[in-house]
Amino acid sequence: MNKNKPKIIIVEDDPNLLDLYAYEFKNLGFDVIKAEDGMQGLASTISEKPDLVILDVMLPKLDGISMLKELRLTPGDVGRTPVIVLTALSDTSFANEAMRLGANEYFIKTDFMPNKMMSKIKKYLKKGSLP
Repeated sequence: MNKNKPKIIIVEDDPNLLDLYAYEFKNLGFDVIKAEDGMQGLASTISEKPDLVILDVMLPKLDGISMLKELRLTPGDVGRTPVIVLTALSDTSFANEAMRLGANEYFIKTDFMPNKMMSKIKKYLKKGSLP
């Protein structure tokens, strides 16, 4: 991993979307860590200390809302890691709950393409870690 690149963890259980998001973020200059469930995502976030987490709501083992709750209870900078929640159109109640629990932003999956969302994503990255 390159220390000059911002590090992002993508937590998504759909392997096709996970690979698509990882590909897009790598092309935008990020170091990308992939996680396929909430337990793996939480463990990776705690150990890797990313600059940003992209978090799906519906996940196996530990859903996105529960992962967000656990993350926000983690002491120090890790607990304040910016989180962008992804939700399906019919899951707006989950998105509202995620925002109440401390998510920084949420996007509807069908509208979420990293290259189109960079202006919003950049506001959550530290100035020295912008791609």
